[in-house]
Order: sequence, then C-alpha cells, then structure tokens
Amino acid sequence: MNGIRVISIEMAPSNITATECCSGNISLEYEKSNWLDFDIKSDGGRVVFTERSNGRLPLFSLVSLHENRAELIISLPSGWEPGSVRLESRGGTINIESGSFPVQAKTYTGTIHLTVPADGDLQEIPPAIRAKSSKGAIFLQDKTTGAKRPYGTEYELQSPGGVTIRLESERGNIVLD
Repeated sequence: MNGIRVISIEMAPSNITATECCSGNISLEYEKSNWLDFDIKSDGGRVVFTERSNGRLPLFSLVSLHENRAELIISLPSGWEPGSVRLESRGGTINIESGSFPVQAKTYTGTIHLTVPADGDLQEIPPAIRAKSSKGAIFLQDKTTGAKRPYGTEYELQSPGGVTIRLESERGNIVLD
C-alpha cells in the first residue's frame, strides 16, 4: 500500500465497484471504452483516477450516458484504514461491497448500491450510513426508507464504530442491503 491514505475516483458515465480483498495491495482494474481516456496520479499518499471523454464517438452526450460504459473495480485490503475514499460517477452505478472503510460516494443519474456482507462475526460493528437523494428514492432491503425533506430524501443509520459511509445521488436511487 506504500503509504496510500487517500483514493479519489472521478468517472464520466462509467461504473465503479469498491470491494474488500484479502491481499495486502490496493488494486485498480479498468475496463476502458474506446471513447474514454483516463489519467492516474499518485503522490504524497494520494491516488487520483480521473476518466474523461477523448472526443471520439459517440457524437452525442446523451449516447455517452447510455452506451459503451466502462467499469473500474477497486480492491482494498482487509484491515486498511484509509483517510478518505471518494467515488464519483456522473451516470454510472457505484457498487460498494464492504462496510469496513469510510467512503464518500456521489452519482448524478446513476444508482448507488451498498452491500455490507454479513459474515456472522458478532464482534463486527456496522458502519454509520448517511444517504441523501435529491430526486431519487432510498431503499433499505427492498422497501423505501428515509425522511422526506424539501430538497429530497435522507436516511441515517448511526453506529458507535469509527466508519462512516456517505452516499449522495442527484437523480438516482440508493439501495442499502
């Protein structure tokens, strides 16, 4: 992990999956689309991955939201305690498959799906969750949840543990399992 404390991911319309793995390394796997380019920088304990259009097809921005999506899979080591993990996708889905590290996830038109695996360990403290959707809905185990506010819907699950997961979607849904 070489001192990495901050991971920042910004995708155009592509999907992001953040998962926990058992190796001691951080892994990024990117399935690139023909009309997208990416840049990855690492300095001072910070990794920044940015995806953008390269100006090639598709010609229309609406098509770019629906065709040729790429996917980035981030595998984070068990027991790693990051300072910050920030995931953002303009139109893609964000899947978070762990509750053991703090995450800030945001999407504009895509869905955010949080799955905290139940491994049977009663000593494990669940993460605190703060979810907000401006025009979408928040689902907890297939039922809508959250408090209606003038600016959208909010859901909060408090926890005594030190991990907080913040989820925000402008026009997409948030699904909590």
